Amino acid sequence: MGELNADFAGDVAVDFVIVTAIEVERRAICAGFQIGDRDRISKESRVYWRKSIDLNHGEFYNLIVAQSPDMAGVDAAVLVSDILHHWHPAAILLVGIAAGVNPDKQQLGDVVIGRDIYYYERGKLTPTGKQPEPIMYRADATLLNHVQALPEWSLPPNLLSPDGTPTQPKIHYGVIASGEKVIADSAVRDEITASDRKIAAIEMEGYGFSAASWQSFDRVRHLVIKALCDFGDASKGDRWQVYAAAVAADFTKHFLLDRPLEPRNPPRRAMPTPGQYKPIIDELKFGNIVPFLGPGINPNFYIQLASHLTESIEADLPQEPNQNAAERNLIQRLIGVPCQICHYLPDDRPQQCPMLQGIERVDSCPVYLEQRLAVAKTNLRYLSQYYKLINNLDTFYDKLYEIVESLESGRRANPVHAFWAGLPHQMLAKNYPRSCPGLPYQLIVTTNCDNLLEQAFDQAQQPYDVIYYVADGSDRGKYKHWRYQSQTAQIIDDPQNYDDQLPLRRAGGTMGIREQHSSYPIILKLYGTQENRFVVTEDHLNSLVGSPIKNLPSGLKRILGEAGILFLGYSPNDSDLQQLVNWLWPDQKLPSVSRLVHQSHPGDLEKKIWKDQRNVELLSIACTPEEFVASLQQELEGLKPRVVEPMR
Repeated sequence: MGELNADFAGDVAVDFVIVTAIEVERRAICAGFQIGDRDRISKESRVYWRKSIDLNHGEFYNLIVAQSPDMAGVDAAVLVSDILHHWHPAAILLVGIAAGVNPDKQQLGDVVIGRDIYYYERGKLTPTGKQPEPIMYRADATLLNHVQALPEWSLPPNLLSPDGTPTQPKIHYGVIASGEKVIADSAVRDEITASDRKIAAIEMEGYGFSAASWQSFDRVRHLVIKALCDFGDASKGDRWQVYAAAVAADFTKHFLLDRPLEPRNPPRRAMPTPGQYKPIIDELKFGNIVPFLGPGINPNFYIQLASHLTESIEADLPQEPNQNAAERNLIQRLIGVPCQICHYLPDDRPQQCPMLQGIERVDSCPVYLEQRLAVAKTNLRYLSQYYKLINNLDTFYDKLYEIVESLESGRRANPVHAFWAGLPHQMLAKNYPRSCPGLPYQLIVTTNCDNLLEQAFDQAQQPYDVIYYVADGSDRGKYKHWRYQSQTAQIIDDPQNYDDQLPLRRAGGTMGIREQHSSYPIILKLYGTQENRFVVTEDHLNSLVGSPIKNLPSGLKRILGEAGILFLGYSPNDSDLQQLVNWLWPDQKLPSVSRLVHQSHPGDLEKKIWKDQRNVELLSIACTPEEFVASLQQELEGLKPRVVEPMR
């Protein structure tokens, strides 16, 4: 059974909503679909339960469970109205318990599928008696046809009836009578069933549920599934309710796993297997890897930075009268049309946008999030370039620092930062790598300007040096070196003769001016740091990738030319990454087999370029970067410590 964390932002593409009337029904559904308290989520005054269920070949359904505050048609109708407003599902099911009508042909626990829902309450009261005016709602034809064609269903052997008999419930198809009364009198029951010979069950919520579904603007698909817990006579009680609710839940699960409707979300990709982690683990064991971290490990920072800068510029720009919507769009005003990349965020694009087909428009969808990040990065370049042109350099960076500081307030390092920061201590405990225990990587590269990686290193009490690029000002194009626990950073004026100032391994595992026991990683920040003049405009990036590679200390170039690179937080078609790869490795082909971990849907051209030209394996994962490093961490925990032979 798939799991989906209930913490998410925005609307979601929901496939099915299961409505229940009472707690025993809702608990049965939650038990059957392995839904717990952590799956609860609130929408306005309603509380729901959210889960995904796995189908075949990576497909899945997003499922919502709801419970009505009371038994009755009105409560069910109001709940359905709220559900349609909150979730816009593809289909909605009413699942629970009902009273049977024929003890000779039915048994308690049998399942009744409502072909029609019959409202028996409506009528006209006259001196001669009631003149019925029944209302009938038909079930959705697609769902009904599928449920009637299901493969054989068997109740789980551990689900025993209250009398201990292991009988298999039967499936009945017919009319379900719905009203406002609890029926506990066989005479009343028979009076109701006399009005339609096909009535197979009696309950209280089906009419309100069906009316709200049928009369909704989208006329959502709907179906009622009930299991019998009594026969609406004097013997009525609660003894069979739990069992009947569990039977209805199990049958519903059987129904959904047979894929009655096309899933609304694209299939999940397969999770990486332990075999896919092994090359990464081996490179960490030998200290022959360079983590290369991109904005995808902290995407909201750049999305919000672009948004805040937009607001600042818009506040300074005069608003022309009689502007249309396109003219009021700041980016369009700055760059005109046509543009080389669509600058509209996914939320602002029409539903028929061909590039967004099959993408779930929520932050939990990785492709959607990467699309937002790509647009935000592009817009940030245009906005920064413009702001810099209309202001002086100091004003430009003062504004950026102000925005960054507001975004960083309360922000904490995430599990990706924490994993890499804690890795040296973890590998030291296992006596890896052999050449220098506790140094699984000499260099960690990032194009992020935030300080969350440094924050994680500080929290892990892991020493580190930082080398960062200066994007503007008098030191433009140079690198600065901040030594661990130093107060200031120094300019690297002679990068070709700077290795002795860095904690780099030499042949045989020896160090430079630092003792081996005090060795630690170097963080290379190619875009600079948020406290200094970092890369943000298009000119900045062009200057970086146009600068001589020799401006980097020679020891760092040597590492980049020998180690395997693990790109994390990039999509394969990230134009910034492609420029950096062409700059750092002018021959385009990386000397060691490297990997790019991603959640995207790259085209065939990108796949071939990365594999054949760049010697980089595209490792597609069905999880977030945080989940990826968690899996990597789990593999490392199972790594046996290296046995050190005593010296003779």
